[in-house]
Amino acid sequence: MARETAALPPIENIAPSLPLSPPRKRRRDAEQNEHHAPIDHPSKRRRSLSPCSASQSEIPTKEQAASNLSIPQQSHISHWAKEGTWPHEYFQPHKMSHLLARQKSTASLRRKRSDTSLVTSVTPSDQKPREQKSTPYISAMYETLLESLGNSFMKNSKLGISEASKALCRGLLEKKYDTPKDTIFRYDAFQRACENLQGRNESRVILDIARLLVPSPEALAALGAEDLDILIESVNEGWNCSVPVTPTRPQPDFSVGFRRSMFTDDQFAKLQPLIGDLANLSYLKATYYMYFPFLTCEVKCGSTGLSIADRQNAHSMTLAVRGIVELFRLAKRVDELHREILTFSISHDHESVRLYGHYAIIDGPKTSFHRHPIYKFNIATLDGKEKWTSYNFTIAVYHYSLTLLARIRTVIDELPSDFAAGWDEQSASQVLESSISSLQTGNQISQAGERSSGLSGGALQPITPETSTQTATKKKKSN
Repeated sequence: MARETAALPPIENIAPSLPLSPPRKRRRDAEQNEHHAPIDHPSKRRRSLSPCSASQSEIPTKEQAASNLSIPQQSHISHWAKEGTWPHEYFQPHKMSHLLARQKSTASLRRKRSDTSLVTSVTPSDQKPREQKSTPYISAMYETLLESLGNSFMKNSKLGISEASKALCRGLLEKKYDTPKDTIFRYDAFQRACENLQGRNESRVILDIARLLVPSPEALAALGAEDLDILIESVNEGWNCSVPVTPTRPQPDFSVGFRRSMFTDDQFAKLQPLIGDLANLSYLKATYYMYFPFLTCEVKCGSTGLSIADRQNAHSMTLAVRGIVELFRLAKRVDELHREILTFSISHDHESVRLYGHYAIIDGPKTSFHRHPIYKFNIATLDGKEKWTSYNFTIAVYHYSLTLLARIRTVIDELPSDFAAGWDEQSASQVLESSISSLQTGNQISQAGERSSGLSGGALQPITPETSTQTATKKKKSN
């Protein structure tokens, strides 16, 4: 495969997000009661062990969270409720302890079982069935949830992307690489291959054409592209090690990030307070082996499937851009990331493909996340003229990641070895409690989305105080 190294513009990234509190221990009798969750409540199912998974049911009530907050911390919450951002003093160096890696409770790490389940097969908690993992994203309300909890918007900002990022996108689309031979994309087989996929499910689409639209970096490296050895991929694996933004955990069909071995021992030692061990949540990793993810792909079928895929990708890339932004903020270089595309996502079905870039808007202590549409096309039109566009674009993104990694490593080198000295983990834990109320509201919206999809057997209902009260009453009775 002929590879090109394009002169791509430097990248930058950083962004604060709503922090989460570490899960609390649950009483054993409460866990036993959950074994009797009714079958029409998928959210109560218990899943198997995963090193980085966290239990949503361990989120305390608003009253419990409020009792743990000091007066200044309560004022921080009030400021966020009114302005949609944390106050400036929250982001002073001694207030950055929310970035510390955090442990999860023992209960969330134990194997979870359920006597009643909608899923007949035993599935690891880091790999939900495709239908189940898409459920929270079916409702368009998820876009509102992402805006309110993550300050993330599935559209361009009014400022748009920088001129450098526009040039980057054009360059990525113009790159051409050697394409594989003797595939169903061959001229004499392509039309029939497209017809064979009409009306088929996601698994069939993935089996037939996913790798021809979004190639594997590990496979490319094995075939000779040795500079791509820095990359590692995951397939349908939950991002259990990433600090959540919404109650739903990302689980991309395909994602790419950097290997642990791409950082020197000194660099990794500096990141240790932010990364922790394999079982810790972190802003900088997606899974226990993937750091700074920069590409995700979601595959769907049907007329409305791509909208769901777009929401899934926007969620995943919010976490990805946030991690880069947080690192640059520590080095006081966050302004470099303003309006600069940092990560990418691809949504596709059996013929339509959507390419997006994701970036942050930096306004002092305020950060918002946005999506830029790079290109949308249909591989089946014009006798397959665009059938290799996504393939070439993806490889170009992989080579772009070399520049991204170099920039990340430079920032890590600039951090003092004791940058986290004096950070108060207990104080950080208390500040993180401030997002609990928002997460509970977000969880209600997610459950409403499940009801609207028909999985819970109920119609979509508006989220009101009465709804919350009824839910709480039902939980008390079940306990």
